[in-house]
Amino acid sequence: ELAVPPPSCVYLANQGYIIMPPLEGFNFANFELNIMVRTPCLTAACILEFGRRGAAYVCLMLNQDASGYFTPNTLHGFVEDAEGRELHAFCVADVTLSNNKWHTISWEVNDAAENDMAFTINGKEQVVRFGECGCPRDFTPIDEGGSIGAVLDALVPKNLLSGLVQKVTLRSKKDDVMYAKWDMNSGYGTVLTDSCGNRNHATCVKPIWRSEIRAPAAFEVPKKAKNLFSNASVSVSRW
Repeated sequence: ELAVPPPSCVYLANQGYIIMPPLEGFNFANFELNIMVRTPCLTAACILEFGRRGAAYVCLMLNQDASGYFTPNTLHGFVEDAEGRELHAFCVADVTLSNNKWHTISWEVNDAAENDMAFTINGKEQVVRFGECGCPRDFTPIDEGGSIGAVLDALVPKNLLSGLVQKVTLRSKKDDVMYAKWDMNSGYGTVLTDSCGNRNHATCVKPIWRSEIRAPAAFEVPKKAKNLFSNASVSVSRW
């Protein structure tokens, strides 16, 4: 059975990633990230990072456990506050995330001070395993933004995510406030419009746009075409 792909999406490759703007009033203690990802990545890769270490910071990694070690088919969520308190949790996915198929990932920090974190993949809640539980709760207001598809260390991209991304949303669950929504379906350009109306537009670095078209499961050649190619070999490919 073939999943229906989005009309277009951003392909992250060749040092490509997405720069997120500062999000005014972002609640580091209570938020929800949703993102669609299709990747063959078999290394530790950053799905999203936001904020600044030692002030207010969150990061979601693929193929990494709560101690920061490479662990295939896992998600690692990390929250840090201004006092250096850290919360680390991870899950071992119940599906293969690096199978180059579309997966919808949801990362929820329900209450960082209570070490309350959850992961959902394709609508199914995952078993959470905790590492350090420091109850982060003191977050300094910051002017920094973040990135999707890479950790930016002094603006040098590391832990690059290779693959397709689409439909990214960030919101506060407690206040039901939408910070940003990037549909990534325009099919061109370097600016990702924030469709929730907050004007928190993101920027693609080295973007490659992809559109996927799938042929119907059953494909019948018309009679006239059969006559034209009666003596020829015809093959039909499906993407």
